[in-house]
Formats: sequence, C-alpha cells, structure tokens
Amino acid sequence: LSEKVLPKRLRDDIERVISPHLRVRANGNGVCSTNTAKDRRAIVHACIAQLWVLGYRITKLDSLAAKHVKALMEFWGEENRSPQFLHNRLSVLRTLAGWLGKRHVVGDLSDYFPKERTRRKTATERNRAWKENKVDIGAIIALAKTVDERLAVMLSLQDQFGLRVKESV
Repeated sequence: LSEKVLPKRLRDDIERVISPHLRVRANGNGVCSTNTAKDRRAIVHACIAQLWVLGYRITKLDSLAAKHVKALMEFWGEENRSPQFLHNRLSVLRTLAGWLGKRHVVGDLSDYFPKERTRRKTATERNRAWKENKVDIGAIIALAKTVDERLAVMLSLQDQFGLRVKESV
C-alpha cells in the first residue's frame, strides 16, 4: 500500500527517520531480530499509507499526532481487527512515537477500546502439562528409550530442567 499511495519523498523521509532505530529494542537495551526490524518497517509504512487513505495527508513523519493514532484505531476497530493485531500495531506506533520524541501521542489500548474488545485469548483451554494430568513421566521416558535413546534423553532434559522441545534437541 505504501508504494501505491505515498509519494516517494514521504517514503524516503520515513526511511530516514526509522532506519537508525529499527534494530534497537523498544526499551533501548540491546538489538532486536532482523524479522522484528523488517516488521516494524512494514507496519510504519502501512500505518502512514492507511492515514493517507483515510484523508490524513501528513507530509513528514514528524507530523504524527494523537489524532492520527486515534483515527487508525477507530478504522481498525471498524474493520473488527483481532486483539493481537491491535496490540501489535499500537506497540509499533508507541515505539515510533518514542523515536520521534513524542511518547505522549500514543495512549494505552484501553484509551481506544474497552478492555473486553482487546483481551487476547490463549491458544489452549486446559492445562496439558504431564504433572497436572498425572502422567507417569518415568514410564513415558522408559517407553521412549525403547524407541530411541536420544528421545528418552531429550524427554529427561525437558522434565529435569524445564526445557522446551527446541532447547532439548
């Protein structure tokens, strides 16, 4: 959308402003991933392009104001966007406002929507932990050993040290 809607001068201004900050974590400590930087760039461009479509023809990124954030939130609310989408976009806008020295421009999500509208749901409905479901871990590990000794070692590491699958592999 950015390529289609925004003038090249504005796209260049956006890049000039955000490029030095893209790889820095939002809290300013450390470096963020390449994917995070790529997502931030795309989201900032998409937000400014969306503002243009909505009739807010800002010509410099420094012109971002609270009314622009509010307009985006209202638009996304009307589109019935998911809570995850809203949290993510507002987070990037808040980070951008920090880069611009305008932290006051972006409020909390509760400033734009009722809490019920932005409550995120977890993927699971019940606890699937082995201990919670009274699974005999020793028996499972012994069974795994008959299949593959390395599998048994990985399961033991997960049990003893609380490792996730990737970590135990």
